Amino acid sequence: MDPDDLDRQCRATRLRGVYLMPTVHNPLGAVMDEPTRLRLIEIARKHDLLIIEDAAYAFLEPAPPPSLVALAPERTIHVGSFLKSLGTALRLGYLIAPPTQTGGLLEAIRAITWNAPALISALVSG
Repeated sequence: MDPDDLDRQCRATRLRGVYLMPTVHNPLGAVMDEPTRLRLIEIARKHDLLIIEDAAYAFLEPAPPPSLVALAPERTIHVGSFLKSLGTALRLGYLIAPPTQTGGLLEAIRAITWNAPALISALVSG
């Protein structure tokens, strides 16, 4: 993502958030460098954007730059999954989110999820 283009889009529209896959982008496989990450965070703070960081394939990068959630925890929802990294039977994921976002996220998860299988949950949390 071009940070300058994001800045232009924010000035031209009422963007509320940006979805990024900065580490091992699917399908490109690209890894966003740290200066670009920092510039995007600067723009997100300037325009009060929520950042959604998809880290489904981040485990494939042996030496990734710092994650967006590590650099801007106050405005980043980090989406991770055990499906890609541990096995396709582990249809279980996780979110790391700022406290200001957790209430709405919990409501949405409860509305669309029946339950997580107990055995699978125990395997990945234990």
